[in-house]
Amino acid sequence: MINYINILIYTLFILSINKLSYAKTAYKGNFYAICGMILALCIAIKDVNISHLPYLTISIILGALIGITYAKKVQMQNLPQMIALLNGFGGLSAGLIGIGEIITTTQTTFLHLFIVILGFITFSGSIASFIKLTSNIKLAADKIRPLLQDDARSLHKKDNLTLEIFTDSMRI
Repeated sequence: MINYINILIYTLFILSINKLSYAKTAYKGNFYAICGMILALCIAIKDVNISHLPYLTISIILGALIGITYAKKVQMQNLPQMIALLNGFGGLSAGLIGIGEIITTTQTTFLHLFIVILGFITFSGSIASFIKLTSNIKLAADKIRPLLQDDARSLHKKDNLTLEIFTDSMRI
């Protein structure tokens, strides 16, 4: 039975990504994602130790309240920054969970290390994107890019000058 529910969850997430690609169907995409996440949480909660259930419930309610609050406060033009932060926190949580698994298991596998590395790469890249989108800090690439563009323009002018001299000499 669980395998069929997992297939349904995967299908809902795939449909949500497909529907989120277009503005007209984005509402359905969000609805599919919410349904998939609720099903995934139900499957995950069924294996939780009863003594951990209050902590899990508080975490879910607290996360939902924070998410709903910020979703209502954020303006449309700031949505990419919010998405970058949320993606970064997802990567951070994956990295921390991977570290927790490495600490608690007796045998560390390549998958554990891969999860930690991928999680922290996602976190650092998303934070860099957030900083770039908010334009608070100029990245090194922003400082180098104008220099490269000036060099390319001057090189292009030299090529045009050489071409003009060559074509003028052909006319003689």
